[in-house]
Amino acid sequence: MVSNSDLEKWQTATNGINESGQKDLTGEEWSALVTLNGSLQNGNFESDESRNALTLLKNNLRRHDNNQILQMHLQSFIALCEQYFPNKNEMVQQQVPPPPSSFKMNSQSQPATYGGIPNEDIANWQKAVQGIESGQNNLSSEELSAFNLLKRLVDIGNFRSIESGVNIRILKDALPRHSTHRLLQIHLKNFISLCEKYFQTNEQTISLKTRQSSVTTKDTNKTKGGVNKTLILIIAVMVAGFFVYTYWNSIKDVIGIKSPEPDSTRTIGLSNESNQIMFNRNQIFSNDIMAAENFESGDGTQNTPYLIYNSRQLKKLVNDVSNGNGYANTYFKLMTDIQVTTDEWIPIGSNSSPFHGNFNGAGCKIVGLRINNSSGDVGLFGFIEGGTVRNLGVVNANIKGNAGVGGVAGLICNGSIINCYVTGMFNGTAVGGVAGNVNNSVIINCYSTGSVSGTSMQGGIGGSIYLGSKVTNCYTTDTVRGIGGSIGGIAGMVRDNGRVINCVALNPSVNGSNSPIGIGRVAGYIFMGGSLLNNWANCNMTVTVNSTSKTFVKGKSEMDGEDCATIPVVSWWTTAFPNGPGWSSTIWYFANGLLPTIPKAILSDNTNESSVKNEQNQPIEQTHVNTTIYSSANNLSSALSTRLLAEDDLRGMSKPELRILRNEIYARHGYIFKSQDLRDYFSAKDWYHPQYNDVSSLLNTIEKKNVAFIQRHE
Repeated sequence: MVSNSDLEKWQTATNGINESGQKDLTGEEWSALVTLNGSLQNGNFESDESRNALTLLKNNLRRHDNNQILQMHLQSFIALCEQYFPNKNEMVQQQVPPPPSSFKMNSQSQPATYGGIPNEDIANWQKAVQGIESGQNNLSSEELSAFNLLKRLVDIGNFRSIESGVNIRILKDALPRHSTHRLLQIHLKNFISLCEKYFQTNEQTISLKTRQSSVTTKDTNKTKGGVNKTLILIIAVMVAGFFVYTYWNSIKDVIGIKSPEPDSTRTIGLSNESNQIMFNRNQIFSNDIMAAENFESGDGTQNTPYLIYNSRQLKKLVNDVSNGNGYANTYFKLMTDIQVTTDEWIPIGSNSSPFHGNFNGAGCKIVGLRINNSSGDVGLFGFIEGGTVRNLGVVNANIKGNAGVGGVAGLICNGSIINCYVTGMFNGTAVGGVAGNVNNSVIINCYSTGSVSGTSMQGGIGGSIYLGSKVTNCYTTDTVRGIGGSIGGIAGMVRDNGRVINCVALNPSVNGSNSPIGIGRVAGYIFMGGSLLNNWANCNMTVTVNSTSKTFVKGKSEMDGEDCATIPVVSWWTTAFPNGPGWSSTIWYFANGLLPTIPKAILSDNTNESSVKNEQNQPIEQTHVNTTIYSSANNLSSALSTRLLAEDDLRGMSKPELRILRNEIYARHGYIFKSQDLRDYFSAKDWYHPQYNDVSSLLNTIEKKNVAFIQRHE
């Protein structure tokens, strides 16, 4: 009913709307898009509701002047609709309620708004999900899997899955366990209540089938003459269908609509699992990972990276690297969260064709990676060589492989993974929540939660850390277990001058069986120059070897680390060595009762990728913002206004430290910072008195040159 060329335009426009402006559209606008999407798909071009929806979008176009990409895609979508929907002299605008957020209501539920979901339930669902996600570190791996599965079923509108009842029961049974986490318990209760309301659980489905079966056996299914009513209904539908088909074919050419060729017929906007229309705030169309398309824009340089808006563009990266284009010295930026719908993800890069580029997640996440094969080096990236991945989340992953398994990368060599987080389940040999094999590379400011298992070399962050690699300022809550050796909370094996520094193992348990060597709270096995420094471990962690509790070797430089609380308080995280890890509050967000996270505002910052080269070799003492670094003793604070800084002054300083140092020049003149983290940092200084919105005229020549000098190093 819509020509092939228009199908392409339709899919491009709707994906663009979803991925460039899902937070900017109002509920009315989303409902209008849902209406028009359904009408286009079903060939219903005479609907007053659709014409009203089209008018609403046209009238609201100017509202999106500040988001030109969204506005462009909306204009394309509207132009396509106008081509197929006939105009009327009068089109009445109507108030359309927001669409269901990721799910549709079944027929047994109470009266509802558009799509079958009351607005109140939409808001309650979103609030419950956000609440659980903020406290998901307190969920067991089984509970987290149940929660994520139910969310996924909701996202695809599959309310008849036989798995729903079992997973709802898992969460219900877990409620008493979270009595000490009252807020999480409340959100779980609300989540369960909504699931029970909308899912047809196993018992409901069986009862429905029983009722349907009993109806077909009753005599009421026949007329007095003994003729089956169902047969009459089928014949009537067939006759009606014939007349509708004949009528359509007689008029379609008149109104200018061409039918697609049989070989090119496609279904758009449908979920493969539930055959439900997929058009919601998370995803307009189920991303087809098998089809690749060109990157949205950019030229791959550091200032104008290739932009990735959907899984088809991500698939292009997979294909290009597989075909030998490693994208050395090339930059990519992820522009939105991407839900991977394929059953078997093909990693970006392999041993024969590594990824050499720079991938900036910009605070977005890849959701739902699934890998289950016997290959080595598997993860979102298979093999990174000389490349960088930063500011990225890999969420709800389930990855099983051979040697080299990780959420971000199976193997990374001469590269960096910075400011990343991972949730999910990982299994194999040399397995880490973030990366499997880490060769002469760095992992900085990362965390992982879920489970890691396999045969040997299992760690919550990295499986095997070797050849000068460094894991710094990372934590994990993974359950770790293996049937071989080298099993640790942070790292399985640390060797050949590999280092684990300033890390915190908050794993509930680390367990091994048939282990000839090494199980520890922080690291399982350390040899050939491997070293540990200033590491900490959950004082309540259980560590067993062949079901026997291990005798700990505690200490900040030992395999079992120094004791810390299961969920440490804020002040401990920011306390510097030797009394704490001394992590930076300009990077991490801390709150009592919660585990640290990296705010999206930090992750989405346009970081200078070239600083990665310096981060690989910088001393650990410089990887977090330590207030003592700016003391008078270091002659930097006083020097900012009185002498030009030299290279030696800044050598080894990280990007966050350089940012603080540069902004201290403004702070000394009373500048009122717009960034909350800078306001918080300088407000703790006795000398800081914010009073000016612009201090550029107050800076002397030396200060201006020092600002420019520091900025170049950032």
